[in-house]
Amino acid sequence: MGRHGYCRRKPGWEWEVTPGSYYKMGADMGKRNPPAHIVIELEKNGSGTHMYITLQRFVQ
Repeated sequence: MGRHGYCRRKPGWEWEVTPGSYYKMGADMGKRNPPAHIVIELEKNGSGTHMYITLQRFVQ
């Protein structure tokens, strides 16, 4: 269970949903070891929606 409601766990993936107010989707990307990880969040805020995109690249 995520901080906002539904959370589905699968290796390399993340999902969190509060219908109508918050959506978070993340996945490992690429063939590097470890791969880069991208997260996209949509958050309802008043009359609009905020969108956050985070890219994490791990350097060895």
